[in-house]
Amino acid sequence: MTLMPGAASLYFGSGFVAERGNNWLTGANANYNIYATKEGRYLAVGCLEKKFWSNLCAVLQRPDMTDLIDDDANHDYLKQQLSLEFAKHTLPEWEQLLAGKDTCVTPVLDFAEAVAAEQTKANEMVLNVEDAELGSYRQLGFAMKLSKTPAALRKRAPRLGEDTQLVLSQAIADEKLLAEALQSK
Repeated sequence: MTLMPGAASLYFGSGFVAERGNNWLTGANANYNIYATKEGRYLAVGCLEKKFWSNLCAVLQRPDMTDLIDDDANHDYLKQQLSLEFAKHTLPEWEQLLAGKDTCVTPVLDFAEAVAAEQTKANEMVLNVEDAELGSYRQLGFAMKLSKTPAALRKRAPRLGEDTQLVLSQAIADEKLLAEALQSK
């Protein structure tokens, strides 16, 4: 839910239920959508600001589309045009053409590609864990990055039943404390 503030604000404010293709963030608009490349891979376009859209139109050598984005009536036409344009090149070719162009266009990665991505590494989103029994394995890193209280992996996940006694003893202790507190009132 926390990753959907736009959908939440629309729903809470007006009751509008965001669905695929029915609003500006789910594919209704040409400048915020996903398009197939020549070999069937995909590019995500997120040109919400006019400067990014203008930069994309320049890369596509389609200045005729720059101001069309201002009228919602043009979005179907623009989606058709973008589909045709992006189908002209492969994903690697598009990565080269768009490199450094400030267009807010990015490849849609499969999971292996996402794990290997430089940004994933920079954000430490995959941790290498050493375990005496299991050896080395990977797991997802911590999404929240706090400078004063950084997250840290303290121990591996417990084996089935490994922490049962501890959990039960804490639950019983908590229950006793609750009972004592209720009695003192």
